[in-house]
Amino acid sequence: MERRSMDTDDLTEKAYEIIVAAARVSDTLKAELGALSRHCDHEDDWLRGVKAHLQAIAEDPEDYVDSWSLDECEGVSPKTMGNLAARLCRKVDEVLGMPLMERSRKGAVSTSKKTKKKPTWIELKRKLARLDQAELLGLIQDLYEASKDNQAFLHTRFALGHDVLKPYKDKIARWVFPDVLGEEDISVSKAKKAISDYKKALGRPEELVELMVYYCETATNFLMGCGMDDEGYFDALVHMFEQSLKAIGRLAPDLQAPFIKRLERVRREGHNWGWGVGDDMDDLIEKYGFDGG
Repeated sequence: MERRSMDTDDLTEKAYEIIVAAARVSDTLKAELGALSRHCDHEDDWLRGVKAHLQAIAEDPEDYVDSWSLDECEGVSPKTMGNLAARLCRKVDEVLGMPLMERSRKGAVSTSKKTKKKPTWIELKRKLARLDQAELLGLIQDLYEASKDNQAFLHTRFALGHDVLKPYKDKIARWVFPDVLGEEDISVSKAKKAISDYKKALGRPEELVELMVYYCETATNFLMGCGMDDEGYFDALVHMFEQSLKAIGRLAPDLQAPFIKRLERVRREGHNWGWGVGDDMDDLIEKYGFDGG
């Protein structure tokens, strides 16, 4: 008999309160915590996995917020996310310390769930489960035709096309290297959202680094041909430079050198722009151990 994996429907009331508390602040974190249940056989396994994830967020909330562009997409600051992660960790410990029978079954939460203003994934999933294959395909087709973002997501998730990164690179280029003569505007947040969208669609580490480094290179090319006096643009570039170094450090050693070589060009050019950009990049290269020292 095939083993059935857990679902959030299997959680007790006290355990499910952790997801509810996360949802009050961040839909992204709520979805992540819910998804962890699919890899667990028992509620305590899920709670321990949730705690490990929350501890990682609490240690570096800025990295977590930046990786999902939560500041722009959900209005969540690193401080808020760090406080939430720490608070939820304490809640996990509290639930783990309770005997399973005292946590009460999830059915006790059904009334409170009905009073929630926003529909939940659990409610939607129950509706989807009633659809047959033809109806599901029709729904996916409607979503596919509804927006280019949905198309890019599905193409990426199923590795369709010769270059799954192209739509994301096109968005980055559009927003950090606009046609100024055509009066196109700049939007750092929309360029970063392209990276976040790719991470949600597939999120392969090497390809994620490729997009981050591409952002840095594209902004560099723009600054080489167009004078800028926007401190926010420079701050965003330095920040993406640092995020790139962090992500490169998590790759296998044999994959790191080509990306570092490309960032070295960005760093050299950074000394031509003022605002302390080049000096900041020098410090970051040294901080993350890529200075050859």
